Amino acid sequence: MLKYELENLDGVEESVKSLYEEKDGKYVLKIEGIPQPQNDDGLRKKVDELLAEKKAEQQKRKEAEENARKEAEENARKNGNIEALEKSWGDKLAARETELLNQKQSLEAQVYKLTVGSKATELAAKLAVPGSDSVLLPHISNRLQVETVDGEIKIRVLDLQGKPSALSIEDLEKEFRANEAFKPLIRASNASGSGASGGQGGGATKKPSEMNQTERAAWQKDDPEGFAQAVASGAFNPI
Repeated sequence: MLKYELENLDGVEESVKSLYEEKDGKYVLKIEGIPQPQNDDGLRKKVDELLAEKKAEQQKRKEAEENARKEAEENARKNGNIEALEKSWGDKLAARETELLNQKQSLEAQVYKLTVGSKATELAAKLAVPGSDSVLLPHISNRLQVETVDGEIKIRVLDLQGKPSALSIEDLEKEFRANEAFKPLIRASNASGSGASGGQGGGATKKPSEMNQTERAAWQKDDPEGFAQAVASGAFNPI
């Protein structure tokens, strides 16, 4: 294989030497269209030209495919080839439906994030002791859904069976505060002064990382799923 640049022509066959020319004390292949290596501007210009040519070629190919499709439709129409026309329009319709479905799913994901996602994050931060909101978050998110009522987007609270209910966000908050399984994660309520104590008196709220082995064991027994999520999220070091 020929090298582009050589220090000298020693050992190079006579028939090949003519392919090289001397440049700044070295020998380089004489290739038309390749700028000299020391000319960065020339190389960059050549790359830009090649990229522009590639884009132009892609555009030409796209236009050619579109023109061929239109021509095929026109010929089918002239020849009365209903089957070909139906296939062409069917392909168009399927492509459009896929595009619209993707747009719909993307929009729904954005709406969910801005509504349910935002409200669940807000409530988890309000309820949880520091460092535990990520454990509560999926439980809260599972109790919320977004729906459209009279053209307005609203958040609906679901019951324990996952069905729409008349509960408000405030009702859901009270439910989580009263749930014994979540007490180790819930901070004290400003209204009542009570909260999760992890088995300790006085209404003091404990972080998961502050629980002793007995309290952790009790939580694991009462709420194994919540306990596992707390461990996975790093809310406390596992025993």
